[in-house]
Amino acid sequence: MSSENNHPQAPQPNGRDAYAVWRNGNYRLYAVSWFLLIFGKMVETVAVGVHIYRDTGDALSLGIIGLVQALPVILLAIPGGRSPIGVIAAA
Repeated sequence: MSSENNHPQAPQPNGRDAYAVWRNGNYRLYAVSWFLLIFGKMVETVAVGVHIYRDTGDALSLGIIGLVQALPVILLAIPGGRSPIGVIAAA
């Protein structure tokens, strides 16, 4: 058996491999953990919203919860030197 790769990669215009970073085990661990973090945050947001709506039955409470969750991002973006609009759009 030869040690060469049986699946040749398409050459990139700039001569770089677009998937080279995925061969790094630390980066794969980072990417998977980042995905799980974002997924968990989304699940938490939905669970809190469902719980609050079941308890109160009031849509205004959901808006207040959304404001409370976004307020630290907005307030800390200003002294951090970022535009709050860009930070909210990225989150």
